[in-house]
Amino acid sequence: MYVAGIDAGGTKSECVIYNTENDKIISKAVAGAGNYQSVGLEKACIEINNALEKAKEEANLNKVDLLGIGTAGAGRKEDKALLKTKLDELLTVDKYYLSDDGYIALLGATAGKKGVIVIAGTGSIAYALKNSGEKLRNGGWGPIIGDEGSGFWIGLKAIKKAIRGSEKRDKSTSLISLVKKEFSMKNLKELISFIYENELPRKEIASLTPAIFSLAEKGDELAIEIVEKAADELVLLALSLHGKLDYNENKIAVSGGLFKSNYFYNLFSKRLKNYFLECYKPQFSAAYGAVFYALRENKERFYD
Repeated sequence: MYVAGIDAGGTKSECVIYNTENDKIISKAVAGAGNYQSVGLEKACIEINNALEKAKEEANLNKVDLLGIGTAGAGRKEDKALLKTKLDELLTVDKYYLSDDGYIALLGATAGKKGVIVIAGTGSIAYALKNSGEKLRNGGWGPIIGDEGSGFWIGLKAIKKAIRGSEKRDKSTSLISLVKKEFSMKNLKELISFIYENELPRKEIASLTPAIFSLAEKGDELAIEIVEKAADELVLLALSLHGKLDYNENKIAVSGGLFKSNYFYNLFSKRLKNYFLECYKPQFSAAYGAVFYALRENKERFYD
């Protein structure tokens, strides 16, 4: 059986095709952004189909037997219905399953098994799969009412600390010069138009995070305070789902831009050990996770 998996993201759509007979990935392909929230419904679905067709061509296949797709928003019933309506017009596969991107990231991390994953990039969210098959999710509330511990959260905290420090309402900090340098500003007052006229530019604010990590490693007191609090928030996010599991689990998978930093990964890992838990990086990609998802949903194979 040939099973395809697609991770339809905000910058690219990655497809892999897996042969169940020899337990191997036989092709990989990449197409354009497949997140309809970023590029619109029609373009996203076209790129998802393009990724599949490219992978089929590379594998010299006319069709695949099964397809799993993960993309942001597909966990919501209304959004999934919209996506399916358009995908039904384009896809030439007999059976496919559609899920949100976080769930396929979990299955990629765990090689198709149950578990917990914390994802921290611009935003933050956690997913878990119970022994019963029930899917759990915490976090992901967005920048105004959630996303604690995320890159955006860290960047915004740093901006606020820089402003307070510049007005002598907080300790003096190198965050002041960091913010001005990273945003090419001569004065922090330029932040007012930058933030409000751009309607809270999440990615730009989150882009401060690597420089903040570097500053914390060099010993800046306020940078350390922000980064350690971010790690604490993400540990809480992990624990909020770990406590709902119906089996014993001592490991938490982590993914997203923040955990690409060894400094932050080690900081999070150290705090997690206080609760007798360990963290690990994904065993496979989210596209591979979409393969596991399709197999699970089609009850072809279970990996528990």
